Amino acid sequence: MHEIPRDPEIASDLWADILRKTLIVVMVTITVWAVCSLMRRLAESGTGRLFESAEEHASTGALLGAGIILVVLLVAGVARGLLLLRPAWRDAEGDGIDKALVRIRQPHEGYEENPSGRYTEPTFWNAARKVVLTTLTIGAGGSGGLEGPGVYVGESVAAGWSRVFKRPSADELRLYQLAGIAAAIGTLLQAPFTAALFAAELVYAGRIIYRKLAYCLIAGVLAYELNHHLLGFGALFESPEHGMTFVWQEYVLVVIVAVGFSAPAAIALGPVFRSAGHVFGKLPLVVRGAAGALVTGGVGVAMWLLLDVHPKHILGVGEETINDVVNGTGPAVLRIWWILLLAVVAKTLATAATLKSGGSVGMLFPAMYMGALVGGAGYYLLGEIGLYAGPSVTVFAASGMAAALTAVAGVPLASIALVLEVFGSDYGPAAAIACAICFTASGRFSLYLRPRATHAV
Repeated sequence: MHEIPRDPEIASDLWADILRKTLIVVMVTITVWAVCSLMRRLAESGTGRLFESAEEHASTGALLGAGIILVVLLVAGVARGLLLLRPAWRDAEGDGIDKALVRIRQPHEGYEENPSGRYTEPTFWNAARKVVLTTLTIGAGGSGGLEGPGVYVGESVAAGWSRVFKRPSADELRLYQLAGIAAAIGTLLQAPFTAALFAAELVYAGRIIYRKLAYCLIAGVLAYELNHHLLGFGALFESPEHGMTFVWQEYVLVVIVAVGFSAPAAIALGPVFRSAGHVFGKLPLVVRGAAGALVTGGVGVAMWLLLDVHPKHILGVGEETINDVVNGTGPAVLRIWWILLLAVVAKTLATAATLKSGGSVGMLFPAMYMGALVGGAGYYLLGEIGLYAGPSVTVFAASGMAAALTAVAGVPLASIALVLEVFGSDYGPAAAIACAICFTASGRFSLYLRPRATHAV
């Protein structure tokens, strides 16, 4: 009889191995937390100053404020193009998640893997370049999220520390890569369990390895505590209490809005991004950055001048906008259903132009933005035509956001966990039913690479 080799993905460790792996995971987490916190601080301070300056100058003339946004975006776009002329910087453009997944899922034979191929590529320098390019993109008013660059940073830092400690096993390297991703998402979303599940679902897509999930949980919780104690960060979003009781009409309407509107809006990102890639891909790098900046800025400025929707609700990451829609607060224009739908279209175009012109932004937060706003639009539309949609827009916005995230990344458990951790258990049932039906309806769609059908990934 032939002895069946043990799968290192599920093999038990000795106590000494557990201690060593835990210590390296802690080092990876602290480094990723520091780098992602710096990236977030630079991006947020850049967009904050830009929008404040534009608003101040708009008091003397609306076109002057709009001009400031366009000029800053243009200068940053040209700067990105010049950097991308250097081959070493080309890897830092784009979302970053697919590149991280390719490195995690490098081809292998059986269970005896060799991580030397990953160690021949840049690691810490890749992370540093990603931070610079992301700051030049989002900090200058580009549209997109930080979570894609964060995943890229997490994988790069993890591979760097694994190489420093000369770990010879690709399975052990993969553990640190997963922990690095969990640390990055935990830092950016302030939701440790969501971060751990996201890393596991993103990489394994339907097959969670619990031994690795345990280390991801350590990374997510450590990043959460560092955020809380050293930076004073609280929950990503705030929400009113709903109560544990849902009437059947709420379930029906949540499913209709999530599956009929939120998920299609997120899935539409795929063809829009591909079309933008074809258009901008024909331009030289420097011209591409400038053209993308003008399109991005033009979309944001048009919504401001024509509909009084401030550029901060279209450009940048969009956390404040999601928070306003979820709570039914903020400017009155964010409670008008057709303006919310136009904002979704504008966000899609601005993000596509930013990403495909050489910018470094993530696609997950734009998907969450679209799901939340479409959910909000559905709530206000139902109210306008006389149908009772429940006492709060939060149910629709939160479940719509989770449904869109499920549709884009194929991570239903992480999407439900995000709602539970950020919005509270009151919104769990609605999010669960929306994600379950949305995941079933969207099939194998995902903006990101799916793993091949092999025994070990």
